[in-house]
Amino acid sequence: MKTLIHIGLPKTGSTALQHALHDAQMDLRSQGILYPDPTVPKAYNHGLLAAAMMTRDELPREYRFLEESDLQERTEVFLEGLRRQIRDVPHNLLILSSEYLSRFYLSENAEDFLKFFTDLGADQIEILVYIRRPSDYYLSASQQRLRASSQLSAQEPRDVCGVLENFRTLFPAADITVRLFDRNSLEEGDVVADFASNYAPNCRAALLTAAQAAWSNESSSAEGMALLQDYRRTFFPHDDDVFKSGSGRLFRLLQKIEKEHNVPRPRLKAEIRDSIDYSSPSPLILRDSYGIEFRDFDYGRLERGDFAGPIETPSDVTDIVNVDRTRLADMVGDLAKAKKFRSTEHTIWLQDFAKRFDLPAGQRKSNGIGYRILSKLGIARPKRTLN
Repeated sequence: MKTLIHIGLPKTGSTALQHALHDAQMDLRSQGILYPDPTVPKAYNHGLLAAAMMTRDELPREYRFLEESDLQERTEVFLEGLRRQIRDVPHNLLILSSEYLSRFYLSENAEDFLKFFTDLGADQIEILVYIRRPSDYYLSASQQRLRASSQLSAQEPRDVCGVLENFRTLFPAADITVRLFDRNSLEEGDVVADFASNYAPNCRAALLTAAQAAWSNESSSAEGMALLQDYRRTFFPHDDDVFKSGSGRLFRLLQKIEKEHNVPRPRLKAEIRDSIDYSSPSPLILRDSYGIEFRDFDYGRLERGDFAGPIETPSDVTDIVNVDRTRLADMVGDLAKAKKFRSTEHTIWLQDFAKRFDLPAGQRKSNGIGYRILSKLGIARPKRTLN
């Protein structure tokens, strides 16, 4: 049985891909491709394989928070459903996917992972990994982290080469495929389209339709990042790595504002980008061993051994990205007018935020109510100019 194991490294579109595969599973089956239904409520990937083969202390936080009996029941239901579908559903290709698969090689039970697939009848295994440029990963991870914390993501790059080499050791007979997660390298600049073109071309349309229905872009602008960080510091200073409904509401409002006004994506400051990209020889290993080349990358620098030295760990969003103060003032004004965000405590916070950031007058057209709100926040109304 041919088996594709997708190791979903963080910030490489894994969730979007898994949602698409899950929602289009019947179309896939019609083409002899089995993406097993986890058969567990709200599950769309195969993360429970971790619970089946790792000790409780090694498990991701999501599973450690569950009661032992609840976790055991979910795991048993998942494994039973997985084996049943593999046995009863005709297929030529089995696809399994989870972010947690990247942790298996660290487990004291790592060899059980290979035995599990052997027992399933997998005699032809391909391991698929999408790789992201270190600095791009750091920026994306920091955006994600700010939704649940006021602290930025750690600057140390993920040891993707270590992950790949350990899986090569664990699965010596498997084919390891590494693809670059980059808009200019992916098919149509999209991970779902890229995956479909390579592994399920006859289901391409179904997968793309499923992806569009189930997923939306979750990036933030530099200005949105600054607002999220300050909001977390103000309202949840002691709740690190804890999602709060207020943060979610603010994030969704910021996404709407950014989309309406076509706010650009953030870019890391050059010194931050370089300190991450050139901190280790990993890019050389990825190029020479797996054919992965990052665009506009100075490989000669790493070949000369000119590695970036450590810099002071950034604490503020403004330390890592350039924030446009006029655009930030516009977004503060939009937030102040949002009915879902209009409350005394939010108004006080926005007023304090505007003063601390010394925001200039916003430039967007606004109604009288909007200008009165901006005035209360200490942001002066733009003066009219005569033609």
